[in-house]
Amino acid sequence: MRPNNIIKGFTQVGHVRCLLRHYGSAYRIGTKGKFEVSDGDNKTDEEIYRASVEHAVTSKARSPLYGFEYGTKHGATELPNNKYIGKDLPRYGSYNKYLVEAERTRIRNRKLKLNWKTMDYWWKKHNGFVNFVDIGMGEPPDQVSKNTKMKELQRLKQDDTREQQARRGQLKLNIDEVMNEFEETNECASEIHRVAHHYGVFKDLFGHAHFYPRLRMEVGYKDGGSFINPVHYGNEISPSEASTQPEVTYQSEADGLWSLLLLNLDGNIEDNDKEYLHWFVTNIEGDDITTGETIIDYLQPLPPRGTGYHRMVFLLFKQTNKLNIQPHEHPCPLQDRSFRTRDFYRQHEETIIPMSLRFYQSSWDVSVRGIYHQMDMGEPVYEFVPHDIDRLSPLTKFPEGKTMGWLRRFMPDEVVYPGGGSYT
Repeated sequence: MRPNNIIKGFTQVGHVRCLLRHYGSAYRIGTKGKFEVSDGDNKTDEEIYRASVEHAVTSKARSPLYGFEYGTKHGATELPNNKYIGKDLPRYGSYNKYLVEAERTRIRNRKLKLNWKTMDYWWKKHNGFVNFVDIGMGEPPDQVSKNTKMKELQRLKQDDTREQQARRGQLKLNIDEVMNEFEETNECASEIHRVAHHYGVFKDLFGHAHFYPRLRMEVGYKDGGSFINPVHYGNEISPSEASTQPEVTYQSEADGLWSLLLLNLDGNIEDNDKEYLHWFVTNIEGDDITTGETIIDYLQPLPPRGTGYHRMVFLLFKQTNKLNIQPHEHPCPLQDRSFRTRDFYRQHEETIIPMSLRFYQSSWDVSVRGIYHQMDMGEPVYEFVPHDIDRLSPLTKFPEGKTMGWLRRFMPDEVVYPGGGSYT
């Protein structure tokens, strides 16, 4: 029943006096909360109803405690925003205006180098990105804005032609054309940079330094016919497939000077802090490798048996002047191929700038043994010594007569992701 109907039920000749008690929100109108409705005001039922509601809300008070109720006084604590209370704070009027001002403040603090330690900072610190110094040409700028990318993605999502073709097995894409188009973009340099960090290439080459590959370089091994094994960014190539000197192409001005290195980051059996230099050509004029001075002749990968995969990295440096380096004898013995890339860069950092890289992974095959014999060296062989473990019977779908202890032996002892826990 609406309040005006209640009032009408108690209407007298002159005026009505009404006292509402125990309002619906557990509040009541105090004893002084009286209101009068005059018959001579000529108010409609809607106006009387709104007036009664307004009076009830503005005059509400807490209900008194009854005999079976009690109250507990808690200790006074500081309000969450106590330091801002009573201060003249700016008023933005809307959330969008606040975002605009917050972005301006962020840019202003960035120019003043007042950067907050965000989640991105801690992620980079955990992965060792914080202390890396850029020794190259810097990170390339975005060629396309984020808004343009989002619009293109929305357009592609709305067009389901390719999706339908893929479902029917009719979609055909030229992977070479797609890769060529992608590698011409600046986004490709950032992706290569991320992959190289993932494989630990920069850390093992330069320590706390890295660079963004700003120049596209193609590397491939011929198999004796028309087929070429390309070097990408971490693909697998066997030592026998890399037995001959590879073909390296890149774009350069005619008067440009370049240095090309091929390094094995994991193969030095004498010094773990150094690499093996499998190929070194310097003072290359333009894009013709044959015009350069071969400091160390080419040697195929030599991953010893039992050592797993080795990272073979091609590095291309741009020179501002010619380098004066004494060539080694050809063929160069293995002990003279020990090389430390970071020392080489520190010695010539005023003259060389890293511009590009490619790398592949290689593991032992029979051809490695023949190369060691040609160098009149004994082939090193490493054996993996397994830990003492219990030989477990095959795990069946419905094991019978087995205990939980037996089942626990099948579980890994290391941390299980993504939950972050381990089986206990």
